[in-house]
Amino acid sequence: MFTFRRELVVHRDVAMAGPLRTSSNVSLVGEGYRMEGRDTNVKWGVLSTDAISAANVVDYTYGEDEFLNTVVGGKELLAYKSEADSFGRVDSTLVESGLYDNVTKLSAVNEDVGTDGGPAYVEVGLDEEVLYTFDNSATTETWTLYNYNPSSVEFYSYLTPTVQKIHPLAGLTKGGTFVSVVGKDFKYLPEYGVVPHCRFGNSTHGIVVRAHYDSSVRLVCQSPPNLNIAEPLPFDVSLNGVDWVSSGYDFSYYEEPIMEKIEPVMGSVNGGDEVFITGEKFSSHVDTSEFKCRFTPVFLDIPAKLVQAYFVSSTKIKCNAPGGWSEAAKMVVQVTWNGVDFDENNFQYTYYSIHKAHPRSGPSNGRGGDIVISGEGFRQDDEIQPSCKLNNTISEPTFVNSTQIRCAMPAAEGGDDYFGNVDLEVNPNGISWIPFEGGFQYYEQPVVEDIDPK
Repeated sequence: MFTFRRELVVHRDVAMAGPLRTSSNVSLVGEGYRMEGRDTNVKWGVLSTDAISAANVVDYTYGEDEFLNTVVGGKELLAYKSEADSFGRVDSTLVESGLYDNVTKLSAVNEDVGTDGGPAYVEVGLDEEVLYTFDNSATTETWTLYNYNPSSVEFYSYLTPTVQKIHPLAGLTKGGTFVSVVGKDFKYLPEYGVVPHCRFGNSTHGIVVRAHYDSSVRLVCQSPPNLNIAEPLPFDVSLNGVDWVSSGYDFSYYEEPIMEKIEPVMGSVNGGDEVFITGEKFSSHVDTSEFKCRFTPVFLDIPAKLVQAYFVSSTKIKCNAPGGWSEAAKMVVQVTWNGVDFDENNFQYTYYSIHKAHPRSGPSNGRGGDIVISGEGFRQDDEIQPSCKLNNTISEPTFVNSTQIRCAMPAAEGGDDYFGNVDLEVNPNGISWIPFEGGFQYYEQPVVEDIDPK
């Protein structure tokens, strides 16, 4: 009687890689695993073999789409297919809807790939025991004959990565925050299924995303949408989508604030003016070191400036406009709660610069013409109504352009014969009064009766 059996061969391994000196659960798709009357074996590299119990083997119907998504959320198989085409690795062909064997085993290549890891072939076959009797001796020993078919399937062992820092520690519930992961021993080897991933949340409910490999010391992950703002989520990293390393950090989500307006929309080029932003859903539960306002010049070719933001209430925050600009200019003001995601309202803020006021003296009857305040960045519109104040008398300008505010000279409160110094102030943005040192000098209007010679 002849017994026919399927060829004993392994076609695929999932995961294709795992951390060095830590066993990973590996699904082996192949043929001929179930042999009547005995176990088959799997060999990892050249040193370690392990029995495959027929009771643990299950039927597996191959479908490419389902196979590429074997690891929930993991992208290493997709990366292997689409990003490793240039590598000379040869896989046996699997037939769509074909029936195969599948068994899950713990990887065992720890002593076979060196201290830094590397690839090892995975083969299936038989460990044949042979009795050997030495010549002229009654001594008999049992030898093991390793009968394995060559395989192109490899398993790559890598050093377990270490996470030293992630930034930022929070992001918007709509997702899309770029999280920088700093550490060591990161790898990207799609030909071996070594593809970095990040997980936001625990092993049960966490969301897995593919990480961008920047270098062996830096990854970047984009946070997925998540409406859970009640508690921070553990943040983990994996190089194979299966074996996870805790970063030791948590990642929190917050609702996107609604920002309606800023006030004032104009301030001194010297800086220091309080700028208030009003809206909704402002949170005080933020990392204050990351809570910032950014002032970006629209026309000046110089870097933006970041200043500390402050929580006032759930509907109001504030920051102090930075100074030190080379000239009065228009800015775009944005706010970030996490140091990375800035609002997209693009509020406009204009700086002004006051150079001088002229004249600084005039007749007490007020018939000295206009007082002209010279500078840069002045404006008069629906948002900004500048004004002047002389001896506590407020007056609207007679003329405003970007370099001048002209105000009529009022009569002195002390009458036409008043002589003395009074306060002179200008309000370029409708909110802040700027005093002129030395004020304004009133004097009695001279009367010219005659000139000689004529």
